[in-house]
Amino acid sequence: MRTIRAAALAGLAALLLGGCSAKPDYLRKPYSAPPRIAVLPFSNQTNNIEAPALLQILARQGLERGGYAVVPAAEVEAKLKDIGITDGGQLPSKKPEELAAALGASALFYGEVRDFSYVTLGVYQKRSVVLAGSILEADGTPEWRHVSTARRSEINLEAARNLGEFGKSLGWQLAGKWVEKLVAHPLYPEMVRCVHDLYMVLPRAGSTRPIGTLLPRGYDVTGDFWRDVFTDLK
Repeated sequence: MRTIRAAALAGLAALLLGGCSAKPDYLRKPYSAPPRIAVLPFSNQTNNIEAPALLQILARQGLERGGYAVVPAAEVEAKLKDIGITDGGQLPSKKPEELAAALGASALFYGEVRDFSYVTLGVYQKRSVVLAGSILEADGTPEWRHVSTARRSEINLEAARNLGEFGKSLGWQLAGKWVEKLVAHPLYPEMVRCVHDLYMVLPRAGSTRPIGTLLPRGYDVTGDFWRDVFTDLK
């Protein structure tokens, strides 16, 4: 079992570390992390109705790991519902100023799922996740923008499933029905890779270093790092 888990971790680590972008599509300079940011429901350009919620979980956790002060998810959902917003497709009906005021946020994180697909033809498997992320100030001024793509063929599904079980065994206790769906989803490695790549080009709070490179010296990316990732996702 230990060998299988190690292989699963190594496989996902390789997926994450390969092909990371060097710079964002746009970054306002000088950039500083907003005092309080709200992660909005993601809009969806795909036919998969679960994709926005799954990727939103990972995006929110990434910001928190990077030291950002993030408005709690339940608070965002409740306050948006009060103004008639229940999904990302409705966000264009409100100006950023209105959304920020309703949420008590100084900045807003928008996400758009542009691709979320997997095709199996015999032994051939093709998977693709494309996520666009952007941060706007409360007045609508763009702060950061990037599009991340994770595509891979012939992925070992069994390794991904073993990784999910490994994460749960280490205490991944995220609340809600989306937890099981996230770790069990066949596109789980691509979702993590997509969000990881977004945060390879977004500075952490109070630093010029990107969130995606916060690896303490001496950490083993296939061991200690992932154990902390799963532990932090509570």
